Amino acid sequence: MANAYWILPKNITEESAVIEVRAKHIDTVIDNPNLFGLTLMNIRKTYKKYDEKIRFEGFAREEIVKSLIMKGYIHIRKNLKTDCWRITSTDFFSGLNEAEQTTLSRLADWYLVVSQEREHRHSDFEIIIIEGNGRRYGNQEFRNLVLGKVN
Repeated sequence: MANAYWILPKNITEESAVIEVRAKHIDTVIDNPNLFGLTLMNIRKTYKKYDEKIRFEGFAREEIVKSLIMKGYIHIRKNLKTDCWRITSTDFFSGLNEAEQTTLSRLADWYLVVSQEREHRHSDFEIIIIEGNGRRYGNQEFRNLVLGKVN
């Protein structure tokens, strides 16, 4: 099981709504720009704007990832030192519209798979709202939050 994922928002694709990240999040975007509503030309322009090499994790990567999160993509990675999943998203945990509800159900599906894995069974979760807020949840508390919102 991977330690990093992208969850695609509703209407991007009905298949593979949860994308496993094998190396870096930005590599997944560059290798599959159409899944992220981008073109390789867009990505290259962003890197050129910052005079950075493509795939470098600097300002261009930050701009691209942040813009995707603002469009409803969910960025997930696990900090192995703290055994905590960090989930970066927009603030859709309150007042959900239909698209956000579908995206949250994809997050719930991801959680149900991850929580069954022995190495992740007791992991904590930290939700970071792209605008800067964040909160850490214990495993059961996160389960109740995500699954309770979906039901």
